[in-house]
Amino acid sequence: MVVLFFAVGKKKNSKGEYISNDSNKDYTDRVKKGILKDDADKCVGIDISVMKDLQVSSLDNLLKISDDVQKAQHDVESFLKSLEKRISELQNDYTLIVNLKNKPHKLKEGILSFSWDDQKYPKTQKSIENVLEKINDKLNTTKGNLKTKSDDYNMEVEKLKQKQKSDNDARVYMKKDFRVILKNKTEIMVKSQYLSTLLAFVPINQVDNFKQKYETLMKDCVVPGSGLQLCANEDEKVRLYRVVVMDHLKQDYMDELRKTFKTNSKEYDEAEVTGLSNLQREQKNIEADIEDKKVIFI
Repeated sequence: MVVLFFAVGKKKNSKGEYISNDSNKDYTDRVKKGILKDDADKCVGIDISVMKDLQVSSLDNLLKISDDVQKAQHDVESFLKSLEKRISELQNDYTLIVNLKNKPHKLKEGILSFSWDDQKYPKTQKSIENVLEKINDKLNTTKGNLKTKSDDYNMEVEKLKQKQKSDNDARVYMKKDFRVILKNKTEIMVKSQYLSTLLAFVPINQVDNFKQKYETLMKDCVVPGSGLQLCANEDEKVRLYRVVVMDHLKQDYMDELRKTFKTNSKEYDEAEVTGLSNLQREQKNIEADIEDKKVIFI
């Protein structure tokens, strides 16, 4: 996209007086069409006569200020682009608006409705340097506010990711959360100085083979008859089994399950199951906090 800036002066009559606004508008339209041809309707006109009151002390000073203004313009443009990108990440259908005198405007309307705020940026009492300094201070303050809000939002998102990690881990094994299946089966889970309970996620095409061989897969390792199916047929690809093994051999047995039956397994963790309700409640609270911070951010 190419943006073209050009100035059109007000037309004067034979006496050197400025003619009416309507005539000036016709004159401006003719100049636009002469320069832009068919693209004249894409041109937006802004009255910048207000700039004439800004004070400049010398030509050298004006040249320096010109560089400072370009830098400020670049900084503001970069910030607005980053702000627009951040907001679009949070809300796809969000439309950037311009807030003028506490009234929201669409971008083009905001440009056309622009008027100099003498109260915030007095042009007749202060030099261009003072006005530019105020603009930069406002930009830096806004950047700081955005960073604070963005950091708060990112912190909540990271919290949610950590809370969801166990959910993601659970989905590795089964479509249905295996912790929900185990919620009412804690009494059949064995844990002692010498014994541990393993959860075996057996592929459906290996179920028969597993039931025949799981006890003899390793010598003096498995408690006979401890292979118990824990779920019905909710999951069409995996069956969940409990197996009680000697604690000091549990890792070797899990390795053998993977090698022989292509079966994933893990040690039963009571805290992982009993803490599920609290985890889900904390996740909901964090999700609500994220939505609140998103509203404040936007």
